[in-house]
Amino acid sequence: MSYVGKANYQEAEQYISDFRLWTSSEADGLTVEISAVNGRFTLDFLQTFSNPIFVNAFLKELKENGGVYDLGLR
Repeated sequence: MSYVGKANYQEAEQYISDFRLWTSSEADGLTVEISAVNGRFTLDFLQTFSNPIFVNAFLKELKENGGVYDLGLR
């Protein structure tokens, strides 16, 4: 599901498994989008370079602090 605005899905929220906001970065660099629905956070790392240094650093922090995540590459 892609949606812009405050999510207010009430009873339907339990059926949402993926939630994102898709944009593109016009400037060189890194953009991180964060959405939350159904007790889950979704982070999208949008970058204009191929080095995964920031994603890897974030995943390392999650692992070291007991964070659980699913990684999807698009």
